[in-house]
Amino acid sequence: MKIFIANNAEALAAVNPHHTVEAEFGDNVVEGSVQTLAHHGPRFNSPAPCATQGVKLGSIDDVIGVSHVDLDTVGGVMSIRGNGYSNRKDGWDFWLLAAFVDVNGPHRVEKFCAAVTDIRRLQAYWAWARDHRVYAPRDGTVADVTDELLEHCSTVKQLVYCEGNRTQEIWQYTHVSLCNVGNTPRRR
Repeated sequence: MKIFIANNAEALAAVNPHHTVEAEFGDNVVEGSVQTLAHHGPRFNSPAPCATQGVKLGSIDDVIGVSHVDLDTVGGVMSIRGNGYSNRKDGWDFWLLAAFVDVNGPHRVEKFCAAVTDIRRLQAYWAWARDHRVYAPRDGTVADVTDELLEHCSTVKQLVYCEGNRTQEIWQYTHVSLCNVGNTPRRR
């Protein structure tokens, strides 16, 4: 599965993506031939890609198109790859928190009744992502960001599902490991 990014709809559409995740450019949404996960602009009533149920799994030869990389995009890509909100029974609260923050902003995280553990996971991802930013080329071309996005997916899997062997690297951003904490009470 290849993942491409562009800063304009025409360039991204030219790669003929099978799936698009947040491939929104104002009111212009690049449609995937299999599915389109988008929730801004004309699709404002759709769920956030990271918290969409019933996402179709992609095949190894599929192409995914994105306009930017944030946690919502990563969650949508994870679902297409078979290990996101749409495919698992665990981690739902984290993805619902991520969707809430994507729509309402991080300054409103306190308004979402989330477990402290999930808030800390979200903050750990943001801290890690600051050092691993992915941008579309400024010249209007398309870039292959498969490796970079898979690294983001791996980081989220480590944070949310405690899967992987990068615990030390990722948790250095918060100086705490939550993988052995279990479920903590929701904030009130």
